Amino acid sequence: MIKQKINPAEKNPSSKTQMLYPNCSEMVFRLSGDFEEIRTQMYNILEWTIGEYTGKYGGGDKEELSAYIQKSADEIREKIKSAVSLEDFEQIVIEFTCNYDTFFKKESDNELLVATCNNYGWDNVVKEEVYEEDKDYYNVAGYTNYILHDVIDGYEIYKREYDDASERGMPEFAFPDKGFKITLENSDVKFVIRGDNIFLIDNNNLIKIPQVKDEVMLNKLKLLMNLGN
Repeated sequence: MIKQKINPAEKNPSSKTQMLYPNCSEMVFRLSGDFEEIRTQMYNILEWTIGEYTGKYGGGDKEELSAYIQKSADEIREKIKSAVSLEDFEQIVIEFTCNYDTFFKKESDNELLVATCNNYGWDNVVKEEVYEEDKDYYNVAGYTNYILHDVIDGYEIYKREYDDASERGMPEFAFPDKGFKITLENSDVKFVIRGDNIFLIDNNNLIKIPQVKDEVMLNKLKLLMNLGN
């Protein structure tokens, strides 16, 4: 079973580093250049994020990294190192940036969009801030919250929590295939929508959710769901 995202503070309640979550606003910036140039900026983004915790950047107090953040950073660093395309960077999520998780989305063969928070300076990153209406944080990140709506014959059905997410192409319902279990009753879960694919955010990764493809089964689930309501 895939577990619900755990806030770093819950994994290490005694860590003072978790106090670095003041009110902030989201932002989007663009990385440009050949693949290796963008890879370098990806390392810089991770370095700045860690530096905010250790006090190297941002002017905060120097704190020891929690085991969770250290392990996550090491794993992300390896993913950056092993990446061979911008699509590989799209599968990375930095869940421990302040207030807003950090997402990556390919814009072109030599451009990568970064959706993140703006109360980090990111001074070590060569970037271009983006103010285009169709490239706001939520459009680039591609995520919104879903709630477990029903369980029918072993199929978990999730309903979009916010109506305004429909404007970004987020479907009202998500139908993971039978056997893919999330089961977060009375709690919401972040789904990321990229084209026709739906992903679950889990431990700084995007996990692709296999969806019901059989039209007969899909129509049956919709019918039973409507009858239940």
